[in-house]
Amino acid sequence: MRTPEWMGWDDHVRRARQTDLVEWLRQNYEPIKRIGQYGYIEGCDSLRIKGNMWYRNSQGRGGNPIDFLFDYYGLSPKEAIEKLTEDARYSLAKKTG
Repeated sequence: MRTPEWMGWDDHVRRARQTDLVEWLRQNYEPIKRIGQYGYIEGCDSLRIKGNMWYRNSQGRGGNPIDFLFDYYGLSPKEAIEKLTEDARYSLAKKTG
């Protein structure tokens, strides 16, 4: 009997939400710097990242790593979860516009 595709999906979502965004971005070649307890991406002066949470002051929104990949890169929630939980290193092209 084949295991349904959705089995174990909750574990992927949990791991994706717990991802340290500063470390994940650094491993994926984003120009990120740490000032004090916050991480900043060059060119996004209103974006602050701490652990697995982020907030973009200029847009009044933030959230967890899944939300970040959805907002910043334009990925679907499913794509974001897959990217955050896969082992391979890769670089994403920023969402334009």
